[in-house]
Amino acid sequence: FDANLMDVSETALRKRLEHTQAEWGCVVLMDVQTGEVKAMSNLDRASDGCYYEMANHSVVRMEPGSTFKTVSLMAALDDGEVEMSDTIRVYADGWWYHGAKHRDSHPSDTVYTIRQALAVSSNIALAKIVTDGYDGSAKKFVKKLKDMGLCDSVDYTIPGAKQALIDVPKDTVTISKMAYGYSVELSPLQMLMFYNGIANDGRMVSPLFVKEIRKNGKVIEEYESSVVNSRMCDASTLRAIRECLHDVVWDNDLGTASVNPWGTRKAQSELVSIAGKTGTAQIREKGYSDSRHRMSFVGYFPEENPQYSCICVIHAPQWPYDAGLDCGTVVRQIAEKTMAYAGEYVIRNGELVLAVP
Repeated sequence: FDANLMDVSETALRKRLEHTQAEWGCVVLMDVQTGEVKAMSNLDRASDGCYYEMANHSVVRMEPGSTFKTVSLMAALDDGEVEMSDTIRVYADGWWYHGAKHRDSHPSDTVYTIRQALAVSSNIALAKIVTDGYDGSAKKFVKKLKDMGLCDSVDYTIPGAKQALIDVPKDTVTISKMAYGYSVELSPLQMLMFYNGIANDGRMVSPLFVKEIRKNGKVIEEYESSVVNSRMCDASTLRAIRECLHDVVWDNDLGTASVNPWGTRKAQSELVSIAGKTGTAQIREKGYSDSRHRMSFVGYFPEENPQYSCICVIHAPQWPYDAGLDCGTVVRQIAEKTMAYAGEYVIRNGELVLAVP
């Protein structure tokens, strides 16, 4: 871990948790090329209302929600089940599939391009893409996800860490919910590993927590990250996915991590270009609740030459909530300070400015 980046990450996370009064939150920052984990922070709200390190949520499996839409779209594109030139019609009153109704958080009767569908994070669009491509072929869909490396055995060297849970559904409805991140379980660290692979030209590497062990100042053992999947998808698929993740942050009309109606930037930064995906999932306890959600944003930066990937998860914030504004802001602040420490920018009077060449 990098002490400076640990402090940056915890400060950004703590500030947003205090703002949202969420139950807990976690952040992980990773080096794109090596998989080295540069920073990790987990904070829980205690009975006194303050936040402390109490549990490692980054390795706990949970339903990821909309960050999984990128996984689904990558699978469908790579299998040739959808083309980037296709369009998807969505409906304000929802869409029925085998007795299950799917709704969008931005309801309207409209037609989206594939890029727009991911930028606006349409549940209906992703459910239609997956069910159109894999109706009656759930085994093929799950196999594709596993071939991409999502379920490969990875030694995280952290007690309690478990592999992703992605099973072939036993009914016809579940695959439509898997498309947008329900009925599957991945830890935040596993989801970060997937997006890190997108940033790393399709090469998925395992997270690396320990680089070396020293004794009396001498290195007695060194560690390297392992390659989980050297080729997650075709190059054309990877390019398309990157374009979609760009729009999530930079399409000011549709992007869920762009700006809010009052002009407040979410994951957009004037200093470093970030690409990624928002996620919002209803929390499943005894059932799903419309009032309890888990938010996330996962992405990488600088977009033109990715050096770092980062995920932020905020669990059960008080109303109102916005994954792009809350989690995207945390990642943006971490990205800006990280690039400052890398020498891209300098901090003057508490503000980041471009370093003099």
